Amino acid sequence: MERKELSFYEFLKEQSAAYGGRPAAACGDEELSYGELLARVESAAAELLQRGLKKGDRAVIWGFNSLEWLIAFYAVTAVGGVAVLMNYGISIADAGALAGNAGASMILYGGCRAGISQPDAPYAAADIAGIPRDRVIAISSLAQCRTEKSFSAAPVKARDTQVIIFTTGTTSKPKAVCLSSYSIINDAVGAYEILKSGLGNTVFIALPLFHSYGLLVCHVFLSCGKRVYLTPYLKPDTVARVIGSGEVDDMASVGAVYAMLTRLPHFEEKVKGRLNLCIVGGGFTTPAEMMRLEREFGGARILCGYGQTECSPVISVAAPDDTLETRAVSVGHILPGTVSPFDDEGFLHTGDVGRLIDGDMLQLTGRLKDIIIRCGENISPAEIEQALTETDGVRSAKVMGFPHSIWGESVEACIVTEKPVPLDEHEKVAAFMISELKKKLSSYKIPSHIFVYESFPLSENGKLDIHALREDLAGRLPAVSAVSDGYDLGKTMLYSTEEIRRLIGSSE
Repeated sequence: MERKELSFYEFLKEQSAAYGGRPAAACGDEELSYGELLARVESAAAELLQRGLKKGDRAVIWGFNSLEWLIAFYAVTAVGGVAVLMNYGISIADAGALAGNAGASMILYGGCRAGISQPDAPYAAADIAGIPRDRVIAISSLAQCRTEKSFSAAPVKARDTQVIIFTTGTTSKPKAVCLSSYSIINDAVGAYEILKSGLGNTVFIALPLFHSYGLLVCHVFLSCGKRVYLTPYLKPDTVARVIGSGEVDDMASVGAVYAMLTRLPHFEEKVKGRLNLCIVGGGFTTPAEMMRLEREFGGARILCGYGQTECSPVISVAAPDDTLETRAVSVGHILPGTVSPFDDEGFLHTGDVGRLIDGDMLQLTGRLKDIIIRCGENISPAEIEQALTETDGVRSAKVMGFPHSIWGESVEACIVTEKPVPLDEHEKVAAFMISELKKKLSSYKIPSHIFVYESFPLSENGKLDIHALREDLAGRLPAVSAVSDGYDLGKTMLYSTEEIRRLIGSSE
């Protein structure tokens, strides 16, 4: 694959020359062609130059997905600035601290969660970061700027840092990751090479653009002259409404969003059978979850991908013509030309455990730091999670280790069932699940407890919020009279298998 040495502005200019009048991006009733997007970016960039933003300066972009957000992103990088992408769901204090730590000298703001209750949120964040208030600019006004003057972009090398993205912090504190247009654009082109046989004309980016996955998918579709569709709000009802409108062919989101859509009362009417490709990232699903989603979405192909922000972010993605069986057990093909020179041997240490199958297909089996050591035995949570989700009526599962005075660690499991289970029936469901696991797993892998949830807590990105779930689970553990070894659960409970299947929503 030939690699492109383009800045973001050069990329957009090249795409405009190739696809000028073709639709590039839409949000609600507004749509911009490639040529119109370039013209708006150049006007906004000229305004930023007037406001004093220069090459190397860092500008925060803090707002919900919109065309204005996209214009601001390209405008900042066109003048040689570094776009600092801020999570629209964080607090004023966190936004100010991150902006200060990133060395930002300007804030470009749109709608954000903090601004709903405190309209001056961007200015308050600027005060914390030490940014003058006259360098806080609404992206709506920036995007409306018009100029007749010709714009001359700053000389930017493709491998220079042009973007700073903060990792989501669901497993640790947010870290700033510096990325270049070279890495993001070439990652997008590599992903396109794998996806191209099945792409529709328009992708719905049901992801925040401040997240590396959302930004990457945007460039996958723009790199081949297709159209991206954005919406400020990513609640399930809003996502379903966009899908039902017929505006989009494909969708990119995280697994939790797809799962939540299936629970909407109007899923069959507005969503099922209306999508071509469903691209899934932000945490891999078990084979059972994956196959269940594909069946429920009626004709759409579910394509799982894998990566991390430091890799711009995609490492692998499934192809549309891969079989369902292959797609269910892997996270796709390694992108052509993928290089991660993070150690002397050229490898990036992700902390994930996996293997290659069929040459270039990547299969993930868990995370090194998630391994539970119980009585000296190493236990993979992913294996138990897969066994749980293979039980009809279980929507999703998460397994974690907790300190134990005798065993070192205990194995604790959480499940979300297809139907909400009454609180007084939770013990029956847990006992049933233990009896099902004993048919599939070695005895030392059986969870000490299984807790039933109506839903798992999610981060702003739609990913499972591990911190919140672990904190909630820790609060539940002391309520149990004694820590069970998991082996006797199911023997001491009297229940009907048919009754349990009815409770959890099993179709069997």
